[in-house]
Amino acid sequence: MALDGLIFGGMINTDEPARPQDLPGVSYSSVHRSAGSHRIASFLRQHGLDVEVVDYAPSWKFEEFQELIRSRITADTKFVGLGAVFNMNTETLWRCFTWLKQTYPDVLLVSGSTDFYNLHFIPVDYMVVGYGEHAILEILKGTAEYTEEIIDKEGNKRRTVHALKRYPAYPMRNLSIDYEKRDFLQPFESVTMETSRGCRFKCSFCTYSILGVKDDHTRCSEDFRDNLMRNYDNYGIYRYSISDETFNDHSEKIIKYADVVETLPFKPNFGGYIRADLLHTRPQDIEHLARMQFNGQFYGVESFHRPSAAAIGKGMDPAKIQQAILDTKDYFMKHNGYYRGTISLIAGLPHETEETLNETKKWCDEHWRTNHLGFTPLMIASTHGNVKQSTLSTTYEKQGYSLVDPEEIMMDESHPELTRIFQSNMIVPELKYYLKTFVRTLKPTVLFHRWKSNTGMTEKDALLWIAKNVWGKEDYMDFGVDHWRMDEWYVSGKTDQDMLGSYRDLGGIRPPIQNKVDFIENYKKQKLSIGR
Repeated sequence: MALDGLIFGGMINTDEPARPQDLPGVSYSSVHRSAGSHRIASFLRQHGLDVEVVDYAPSWKFEEFQELIRSRITADTKFVGLGAVFNMNTETLWRCFTWLKQTYPDVLLVSGSTDFYNLHFIPVDYMVVGYGEHAILEILKGTAEYTEEIIDKEGNKRRTVHALKRYPAYPMRNLSIDYEKRDFLQPFESVTMETSRGCRFKCSFCTYSILGVKDDHTRCSEDFRDNLMRNYDNYGIYRYSISDETFNDHSEKIIKYADVVETLPFKPNFGGYIRADLLHTRPQDIEHLARMQFNGQFYGVESFHRPSAAAIGKGMDPAKIQQAILDTKDYFMKHNGYYRGTISLIAGLPHETEETLNETKKWCDEHWRTNHLGFTPLMIASTHGNVKQSTLSTTYEKQGYSLVDPEEIMMDESHPELTRIFQSNMIVPELKYYLKTFVRTLKPTVLFHRWKSNTGMTEKDALLWIAKNVWGKEDYMDFGVDHWRMDEWYVSGKTDQDMLGSYRDLGGIRPPIQNKVDFIENYKKQKLSIGR
């Protein structure tokens, strides 16, 4: 049967230079498959279309892309798509899709992401923003409604379909992602799945599109179980990252899936976003999360300074949250023998000072070793028309922020503080590139406001505090791997038991880059062999 469509998918992690020096537009930084591309392909197959997914799009060289396209496209091919989780406006992908548009003018080109700016420079006929199942059907039928969005300062435009407004794919009871033999899935991989769309909460800094959800909008238990069984029976897959914005929003949801997991003939390993304050208010949920094997838990705590947390809608006593997290960790280790936790914190919130940040870091040093500690400087989205705004974006003055001229806070790697950190070897080598990437984000941009908080702290101050007190400390090696980054260690042959150790135990913040390059190159070789 002729191929109806081809969807490229992928992501780029910005925290390491996993790029060949002679190929600046090619990245091997992520081995995680893009769930969005596979979800759209699965949906279209349910509507009778033959759609193939090509993973690791940023890792394909231009000549390889050409070879793959020539082996797949026929007179019956309807479209070629590109999906992104994060920014993939790379030079090579721009070149690939420019060539594709010129060489196959009758093939429809479609890109899709939750954020307009993740793919806005890639030349396509339509760009879908948001969950795109229903939107892609309308595009293929030629009936899609769209607007023309400006993509650059020259005034060039992109034909954009805002799926959430015009073709909402929410809620959906069937969220199955069905892999195929031609995906060359390996049993040690960790893949992404959804159990719901939308978030119950409304954190003031959040730019997610579907907030304040009150009703039951979860996928049905039969669909959930069938998907797990197919993936295990066909590919041996048992590791999952659940992409729900807040997995533990309702107790009934956890119980429903825990009951399903206990009927499985194998033991899965799940991870995802958990609201830490709910572990205190509903401690009975801990048992059901453990029954479900929800062993990897990412807590968006943001701040252990109560006035700062309250300012963004998270006002519980930090001591209660800290105790709930520690109780959860102990329960999982006792009953499941496995637990990976991430405490995610933001530097630069209202009322936060270097002193309060130091107190938070001290608690983590004493209680959180071997688990993951994540610190990022606050980013306030701008009020630009193509940027999804948060409450904080439009009320920053009421919350104690003033805007500053970007020139006041810009710096580069030659800044005295950064030079001292780099030259003294204080910072862990793998994090140097991560820090440099954040430094570059301080430049003027339409995506973010540049700010100063009511304590006088600016983005620059927040970043320097993180560099000096977290990444720049040798004892950061005593913390451990984030659930979302374990896949690259699995590719390197590490086990779940290995993940219980610290970075120091593993031998580094990241495994050798060559392991990821080899894995992706082998995948590409298999993909290209299909057309020969």
